Amino acid sequence: MEPWDLGAWDLWLFRRINGDWTGAALDAIAKGMQPALPGIILGAIVAYWLYRRHGKSAIGVIVACVVAVAVADVLAAQFIKPLVARPRPTVALEGVRMLVGKKSGFGFPSNHATNIAAVCWILGLSMRRYGWLMFAPAFIVGYSRVYVGVHYPSDVAGGYLLGTVVAVSVWLIYQELAFLLFPDKGKGAPDQGEAPGEASSSSTGRK
Repeated sequence: MEPWDLGAWDLWLFRRINGDWTGAALDAIAKGMQPALPGIILGAIVAYWLYRRHGKSAIGVIVACVVAVAVADVLAAQFIKPLVARPRPTVALEGVRMLVGKKSGFGFPSNHATNIAAVCWILGLSMRRYGWLMFAPAFIVGYSRVYVGVHYPSDVAGGYLLGTVVAVSVWLIYQELAFLLFPDKGKGAPDQGEAPGEASSSSTGRK
């Protein structure tokens, strides 16, 4: 395998993740990450946390997440996938461990990776000093898509890239519109350096 042969490396890594680096516990975790329910539950928890911590100003971040996911998902599914037309490993390869059944359709980019990257970037940018924590769920979801056999690593990488571009674009627009959403805090997201309750008490003091 030549060092510059990216396709060969992509296939090699897929075979390692899907076929060699496996175990019963990993199987259960990976299969559990595939339905939409875990993502919905996680999103609801994060939305509740944001609202409790920052009140109405958190609504802007939640809206930015929804917009970023909607745009990223449509771009991936309706435009890029038909354009690239890359078959999934379950269609193109033999000997794939299909933990969630044989998926048809095109695989590049992974919509799961695209959407989780978009959400995690928006939340990470809003959380500032704790934003790096958002890399964990993004990695887990992306890795699970390769593990269960429905995507190549490059499908996931492409999804990460698309989700990042969309999320950063939406975030920049949100920053410009933030003063309309909560003018008392000025441009930008809620101050993540404040402890719960500090924002309300400080604003009361100014009044």
